Amino acid sequence: MLSALSYLRGQPLRETADLEEVVRLFHAEGGALWVDLLVADAPAALARLKANQADGGGPHPEQILRDRFGFHPLAVEDALTPNHAPKIDDLESSLFGVLHTPVAEGGRVRTRTLSFFLGRRTLVTVHKAPLPGLDRALARARRDPARVLGHDVDLALHALLDELIVDFDPVAEELGVAIDALEPQALRGRDETVLHRILELKRRAAILFRVLRPERDVIGTLARGEFPLVSKKARLYYRDVYDHCVRLHDLLESHRDAIASLRDAYLASVNNRMNRTMQTLAAVTTVLLPLTVVTGIYGMNFENMPELHSPYGYPAVLALMATISVSLFLLLRRKRWL
Repeated sequence: MLSALSYLRGQPLRETADLEEVVRLFHAEGGALWVDLLVADAPAALARLKANQADGGGPHPEQILRDRFGFHPLAVEDALTPNHAPKIDDLESSLFGVLHTPVAEGGRVRTRTLSFFLGRRTLVTVHKAPLPGLDRALARARRDPARVLGHDVDLALHALLDELIVDFDPVAEELGVAIDALEPQALRGRDETVLHRILELKRRAAILFRVLRPERDVIGTLARGEFPLVSKKARLYYRDVYDHCVRLHDLLESHRDAIASLRDAYLASVNNRMNRTMQTLAAVTTVLLPLTVVTGIYGMNFENMPELHSPYGYPAVLALMATISVSLFLLLRRKRWL
């Protein structure tokens, strides 16, 4: 699915989905062009690209990117590769980059990729599934084309980056709320499912951390002005997005430390409860052991045991055993073992 926004100063915004018109606008001089390409079947397109074959049903996405727009085949391959790591490459006539954005699905966090080709007056975005951040960025361009597309097209890329990074905020906030809610249960250490939930939070934090760190580096590269295609004016906007990435990175790092502390607190609580149980069992054994010794002595089958023939022998032994048990119980209770 292909769509494009074309803007020339002093003229209304044009929106088209006609491939031939988009290609003509792409190679024309003047104005800014934002082309968005949704690749529904990226694995099939990637296979055709690697085999350098077409099935006759085109034009296919890989053909549009490679043949009609003239992008490098290796960059097109990276754009169609699922879950490619965030990166940015200078292709001389354009910049190629891969970004990630988080999506919450069924209580779990997943990331979706978006690739972009930034030219002197063109921006081409490629993705395999709908992205809320991209939709919001396109809506900004439609709402205020003079600001987003009226200067340099790298400001349109800033609008896109800004919206993609914003999508990390609710996910990071939800992760923090989940950590706070789990803390009392982890300290009690009684629910066996707590450790599983802690590990799930750890997995979510690792996913976000794994994509945000290289993505921060990508945006930092743009903010430092290492590429001629990025104007000096746009660098200020990129620095703002970079600062947002740094704040998110620090927040996720604190969340990761908090999750590790939760795990340690839960395991310590479980160990304390186990130690308390072992302590109680040891105290009960301490109380019963002298009674076992007494009964063992008087259970021996010897003839010359005067207490066995005394009329007071049995109650005397019971009294001795009761005295020992009560004394040991009071001693252990005083020592807080019981």
